[in-house]
Amino acid sequence: LTDFTVSTTCPAVMGSGAAGWRMDLNNGRGEQTVTSAAIFGGLIFFSTNRPVATAPGQCAANLGEARGYAVNLLNASGAVGTEDLCGADRSGLFIGGGLPPSPVVGSVPVNGKQVTVVIGGIQRTGTASSPIAAQRVRPTITQRRSRLYWYQHGDK
Repeated sequence: LTDFTVSTTCPAVMGSGAAGWRMDLNNGRGEQTVTSAAIFGGLIFFSTNRPVATAPGQCAANLGEARGYAVNLLNASGAVGTEDLCGADRSGLFIGGGLPPSPVVGSVPVNGKQVTVVIGGIQRTGTASSPIAAQRVRPTITQRRSRLYWYQHGDK
């Protein structure tokens, strides 16, 4: 496996013969994946949580730090803070902490047209996000398809 843990450059390329990539979370501070992942438009969306200690002498509910990730499917480069598929941060903070819901992809009608959105994914703008906010994600792959036929007429 190729370790792109600190890679934010675009394009990061896996070496020949590599079987995939991996990414280390901040486990020294207890960060854990808490949702399933959604793959859409060349990106993987998932969320984590890590415990945060309450300051001594305070009696307050502390839900921990919730982070959302958007990473490139092919090389694990970050896509938070850019409209590109790589070259930015891998994660951003969810407002309020806690356990965010799993990101899901769906289509909603907007002005008579179907628009594809991700709900529960980190906002790609790089600003603090709500874990239940929707955002439009444009796939980089065109959805236009055409048929190709090989037609031979007559005997050969």
